[in-house]
Amino acid sequence: MTPLDYFEAYSWTLKASLKNHALAQNHLARMHETGRGTDKNLEQSIKWHRSAALLGCKQSQRWMGQLYYSSFIGNSTYQDLISNDISNLTEAYAWFLLGSERTIESLPSTDSHEALKAMKLNSRDYSFEFSTQSACESERDNVAKNPSFSKNISDAAKSRFNSLKAESIEFKKANPLS
Repeated sequence: MTPLDYFEAYSWTLKASLKNHALAQNHLARMHETGRGTDKNLEQSIKWHRSAALLGCKQSQRWMGQLYYSSFIGNSTYQDLISNDISNLTEAYAWFLLGSERTIESLPSTDSHEALKAMKLNSRDYSFEFSTQSACESERDNVAKNPSFSKNISDAAKSRFNSLKAESIEFKKANPLS
């Protein structure tokens, strides 16, 4: 059995991340968040999650929503990087809207290898990314249930969602998978 080596994993994950592989960027962000294979660096964690989210990674889109919502409700983990104010509800809702957008469809019952290949996902990653869309829907609705969530915040969040969507399209064009 091969021993677990987070430092080697970090090295390979960084190489894939620098080639704009969204899921690798998601994993790299988690390594920075936990300090596995590298120094713990929350700023780098946000940077890589944001990049992965803009490249379409549903897991990172959900994480971004969770970051802003948990900061709003008082989680202090990222307090030095994310201010705790009402705009976090707007940002959280917008990221959850992006994450819940149906960009990953259910596969035909034949579980076509070609369909997975076209999405640049293996079956394990596909299943997790696909289920994350539904999780984002649920978390989006939880944000809307917050007593501080108002019509103004809802309108601002929908506008922010549209700007994130446009930013994502431009980001993908500027950062193709290489």
